[in-house]
Amino acid sequence: MIFSDIYPRPVAEMILDKTKCQTRRLVKEGDYEVTNPITAKGITHVVNSKLRWQVGRDYAVQLGRGKHGLFYCKNCTKGDCEDAFSHVAAQTPLRIKITSIRKERLLDISEEDAKKEGFKDRQDFFLAFCKIAEKQIKENSDRKENPLYVSLCRWNPEVWVLDFEVLK
Repeated sequence: MIFSDIYPRPVAEMILDKTKCQTRRLVKEGDYEVTNPITAKGITHVVNSKLRWQVGRDYAVQLGRGKHGLFYCKNCTKGDCEDAFSHVAAQTPLRIKITSIRKERLLDISEEDAKKEGFKDRQDFFLAFCKIAEKQIKENSDRKENPLYVSLCRWNPEVWVLDFEVLK
């Protein structure tokens, strides 16, 4: 699971202290959802040419595609160290478990979900998302449009909403 550096503070810290427990990913062409075969409700996993995400499965937290997973010091999470990620005792892998998946339009994010994403409010979330997805937004808008937010409002892509928890 990869996270950007466009957050109000280091995203790994936000995940570790449970300030961030949700993320959104653009729905890609070819993505499809699989629902629970028993109840026929709730997305259990997302597949493209291969499995993308699965409820109940755990993933390493990475700060970039192809980069190594992060490790942290368990004592630092109790306030015993200054930096949980650079401390010499940082030997515990930072892993998250997906607890639910749903699909929605990006602009449908609630204030509550913006906070779960690690932001103060929806506006801060949209500003950060525009920076993260600038290339995709420009590809889906008129060339003369500015700022990006106007283009985003016209595009309003479908996204996967992934809720997660930190594994201890």
